Amino acid sequence: MLILKLALASFKNTLISVGQTTPNIDLKSFPDQKLKEAITNLHHFLTLQNDGHFQEPIEKNKQLCNRIFTKLNFRTRTLKTEGDTLLFAEKIYHKNRKSILFYVQVDGRPVDTSAWSQPDPVEPVLMEFKN
Repeated sequence: MLILKLALASFKNTLISVGQTTPNIDLKSFPDQKLKEAITNLHHFLTLQNDGHFQEPIEKNKQLCNRIFTKLNFRTRTLKTEGDTLLFAEKIYHKNRKSILFYVQVDGRPVDTSAWSQPDPVEPVLMEFKN
């Protein structure tokens, strides 16, 4: 979910923040203008080391997510638990409206590289499948 949220956040953040005023942007071309940035951000995020057995890369990922959410005007805080430390990010658009909750897990599991049909299972690859 964080992947989706990060990829779309820079696009959605600009549109949502304009509220009821008429934005000074071309709404028809805006998605195309932001698509490259969103895909670049998604690609970078997918290449993060995320094996949950190694705490240092996971902590770096949490710090990166904190910077990204802060840049997108989310209020972030660290939640201490008996297990892992968690990052909580919140953005309230309308206080009296329904909420949408995204649960995100940034750590992953070790990868069996022999089970992948590409050189590096961590490097994202766009593939086209033909019938």
